[in-house]
Amino acid sequence: MKQKKKLTPNQDRYKELRNRLKRKVRDLGKRGYMPNKSVVLEKYFFGDIPEKVTKKVLETLEALVKGDNIYDFLHYYSPLKDKYITGRERRKEERSEASRKAWETRRRKALERDQFWEEYDEYYSGEDYWDNLPDEEELILDRILDLIDTWDADPKWSSELTDIKREDKNLLKSVFQGSINELGKSQVARNIRGKSTELLQYVNEILYSSGDKYKKSGRDGVMLRIQQIRDILYGRASTVMESIQITDLAEQFNEAE
Repeated sequence: MKQKKKLTPNQDRYKELRNRLKRKVRDLGKRGYMPNKSVVLEKYFFGDIPEKVTKKVLETLEALVKGDNIYDFLHYYSPLKDKYITGRERRKEERSEASRKAWETRRRKALERDQFWEEYDEYYSGEDYWDNLPDEEELILDRILDLIDTWDADPKWSSELTDIKREDKNLLKSVFQGSINELGKSQVARNIRGKSTELLQYVNEILYSSGDKYKKSGRDGVMLRIQQIRDILYGRASTVMESIQITDLAEQFNEAE
């Protein structure tokens, strides 16, 4: 059998960067970008690894992977203009849209803040305020739910890991929402009494740390934490059938992605 030729350091780096470039183009494709049949991308997407990989070639690949150069070799179909526009044009539109959305969000939050304080003053001046203070556990439960809802991926994560952690977040939210729908928020709050610290720790692990995507043991660790969280929320150990349902739910999230 013919022995596989060992790659040089430059060839190995070329292979790594080419794979990253393909992932980047694939991710941009989810946002509507498409390669514009340039010879540049075809050069790196197809064919064998060159026998000689120069420093200049590696620098070109790195610029495509890490910077905005990639948009020079992509185009985008604009439904509003009913035509293809360049990747640069679309990128400019995206930034403009992001700025507008950020402004709208700030404006909406300012209006919500004003409304909140109006309702705050009205409510807290009422005679029955002191009879309706939430329990400490309800406040903690609200904090955890908000932590899940406001989750965002670490910018340092790869797109693959981001997708995996988003699935974990959705599964986690489903378990919390399921317990609240079934038992009621007040009962769930009572169930977490005395266990809120470990519950918060488990939630943070699910969202940000636990689960090596390359190792089955890591993913099993995530499912174990999900199971422990469910037991705390319901105030009892899960049945075998309920454990199977969690596993099935996790698989549904994976398939949906």
